[in-house]
Amino acid sequence: LQPYMEASAEHPDAPTLRLEAARFGDVGAEVLPGSSYSYSNPGYNTLGALVEIASGQPLEEFLDDRLYTPLGMNDSYHHEVAEKLDGKLDRMGAVYYSQDEGEWVPGWEPGAPPQVPFVRASGGMISTASDYAIFCQMYLNGGIYGGERIIQEATVRQMTTTAFLAGGETEPDRGVRVGYGYGWRVDPDGTFSHTGSDGTGAWVDPNHDLIVLVFTQTPRGRNPRGTFLELVRSAIMN
Repeated sequence: LQPYMEASAEHPDAPTLRLEAARFGDVGAEVLPGSSYSYSNPGYNTLGALVEIASGQPLEEFLDDRLYTPLGMNDSYHHEVAEKLDGKLDRMGAVYYSQDEGEWVPGWEPGAPPQVPFVRASGGMISTASDYAIFCQMYLNGGIYGGERIIQEATVRQMTTTAFLAGGETEPDRGVRVGYGYGWRVDPDGTFSHTGSDGTGAWVDPNHDLIVLVFTQTPRGRNPRGTFLELVRSAIMN
């Protein structure tokens, strides 16, 4: 990453994913790699930077070419600025923050400056419930959607099988011990899931051939995502 750092030194006020990842090297790991596990935004951003280097493409272009376009996910993006949203900024919702008096006020509204100035791998995906359902269905199908293979079956299996246990971490509302594959949280029953910082949640349950999505718009308060999942499961007639 050093050549990229030198090339970007002229633009210190315009950080990029690769520049951010390069800075992580100066900080170093908190623990010896392989000796522990913690969900890590710097880890995902480093992976995204490596994808950019290996592919020769910006991360959002790589994802669009490899995933979104083949899957028909036409409303999925990675930066909340008008020029990168094909004119769809007015379809975005505000992100709300609660205050002590109980009123909800926007913490970010469409048209405001982006919360992070560059496309990152640790978060920031912009999508719709229908688009994300396609993405989850592809995983439920073992990497296939619409008759086309998008991800190898062995890769899906590796990503959705517990490889790491997070020490003592449990999922809110459910008390389930959390394991992780690669990018997915994995429950003991094989359900794999991912939640977003602004209130989204997605579960893929192979045992019930089930996808559950929650798209809320606030990172604050107690989000009953896990309770919603259990209510959906309880509605299934065996």
